[in-house]
Amino acid sequence: MPRTDPVLPEGLHLHRFEVSGRPAAEDPAAALFLRTVERGFYEPEPTGTALDQLLGYAHADARTYTGVYAAGADPATDRPVGTFSGFDKHLHTGRRRELNARLISEVTVSPSHRRRGILRTLMESELAIAAERGLPLAALTASEATIYRRFGFGAATTHRSVEVDVRGEAALAGPVTGRVALVEPRDLAELGPRLFRQTYLQTPGSVERMASYGGHETDTIEAGRQEKDGGLFAAVHYDEGGEPRGYVTYRFAGGTPTRPPSASRCCPPPRRRAPGPCGPSWRTWTSSSASPGAVRRTTAWWNTCSWTTAGCAPPVGRTTCGCGCWTSRRPCAAGPGPVTES
Repeated sequence: MPRTDPVLPEGLHLHRFEVSGRPAAEDPAAALFLRTVERGFYEPEPTGTALDQLLGYAHADARTYTGVYAAGADPATDRPVGTFSGFDKHLHTGRRRELNARLISEVTVSPSHRRRGILRTLMESELAIAAERGLPLAALTASEATIYRRFGFGAATTHRSVEVDVRGEAALAGPVTGRVALVEPRDLAELGPRLFRQTYLQTPGSVERMASYGGHETDTIEAGRQEKDGGLFAAVHYDEGGEPRGYVTYRFAGGTPTRPPSASRCCPPPRRRAPGPCGPSWRTWTSSSASPGAVRRTTAWWNTCSWTTAGCAPPVGRTTCGCGCWTSRRPCAAGPGPVTES
């Protein structure tokens, strides 16, 4: 039976298009769509080179934009009232086996058009296309996971943060091996993707790298950059043989009279070849990431992933599998109902 898009309320229609990767001036529909996404997440709307850069990342990921527009609207000049993007990546299921997955992102609905079935229409349309193409699962990151349970998604990862008082000696409980060297963020341009790929192939539930990661790691991404941005710092952990095993990036977060100076750090355990790098990077970061006394508190955050050894075997029929940080921890159960634990 041929697929048909779900029905929207009267006066609205779906418009789906590929991101060309051209500058905003040459692709106004994609540019306005992306600006609307940022506004939907209460972020400053990108302009100029920042907007062009984000459009380039979207094209590199081969993203498809789907918008809900008022009848008769021109996507090049009229904002969508609902946004949705989808793109394909591989998901590692263990033992170097991979599945094709449909990743979902940039989901927003204008406050003026909520509770009209727009989200359901966008999601059901995308999942129907994925099922028609034979993709075994879909994945997304959500700040409020329960919203998507009705579409068959389930929680797969958690977001964790740790705050450490580093005044005095911040001792580590376990042994420290290898060494940590401060590097320029631009040095991660080649190293970052290589370490990410190594870890991806060792981590069941992990998903391929997205195009924008390189911009964040090398501090070359323009979107969200502040005039007085303190800049990004980076460090790499090397084992006893001199091989890089992990890396970390961080920023000085400043301080107030009631909140001491601190540094915010992204410690990505998934980007490592084997257990261990976070220990020495913690030691170096807490002791020498800034002048003595300049940092009193450090905060690290990451997404923790757990998984079953079975991985995600291709099921029969349409399947959706929930996630945070594009990962899945459970074998996928046939949809469209909630994913069940095996």
